Amino acid sequence: MKKSGILYVCAAVMVVSIILTGIACGADVAAMNQEEAIVCLAEETENAKGDIILTQAEKSLLAQLVSAECAGEPYLCRVAAAAVVLNRVKHEGFPDTVVNVIFSVGAFPSVEEGRIGQGAVWQDVSISMQAVRQAASGEDPTGGALYFAREDDPLAAGIGVTFFAGDMVFGR
Repeated sequence: MKKSGILYVCAAVMVVSIILTGIACGADVAAMNQEEAIVCLAEETENAKGDIILTQAEKSLLAQLVSAECAGEPYLCRVAAAAVVLNRVKHEGFPDTVVNVIFSVGAFPSVEEGRIGQGAVWQDVSISMQAVRQAASGEDPTGGALYFAREDDPLAAGIGVTFFAGDMVFGR
């Protein structure tokens, strides 16, 4: 993808993130002014273990990724995918922020293909946001997995599978 294409995708994702953040913060998006959006975006919450702090914008972005990567998959798969991103943030071999993990070159097909934030259905993203909150509170059904893929994806063969959910595999 050309540099301008990546910038376009990043800008589109941020617009969707702001809208989803407004919804997640309980605000009427149409009535939300810039100051309210900034306050809402700056609001941070800490997970139960206290080792990762996610802003509302990071949660929204992660929910969009989970929705794109886990389309048609069960809720547990969504929790597992969110946990994988958070596991990468904690792991020394990956970037140390949610944004940098998500936008790492080649990390997630939905980002590379420009599908993140595209055609997102509110109900689907809402379920993914719930899964993100659960993972951020310390839930990790994968037992520390760093990778995931659909079972039929050739990349799945390279994953040391530790967990299955829906049609997806998770592992190291």
